[in-house]
Amino acid sequence: MGHSKHESDGVPNYPKDEIVWERYYNEEGDLRYVVTSKKSRDYYFLYEWNGEKLKKLSRSKTPDTFEDIIEI
Repeated sequence: MGHSKHESDGVPNYPKDEIVWERYYNEEGDLRYVVTSKKSRDYYFLYEWNGEKLKKLSRSKTPDTFEDIIEI
């Protein structure tokens, strides 16, 4: 039987009703940020991954506005 990944395994549980568009990694190759949206793409969401859980940082009508927030 397969093993499902959970946040406790070091892999984020993305919101089920959202599509992952971008993942941003630091120089060491660790996941830091994730950009998602609903299917409708009315809003995009920026999450920060701290190695244990995703934290929603921002919401925007365009993902370009997240560039000012993302620190890699």
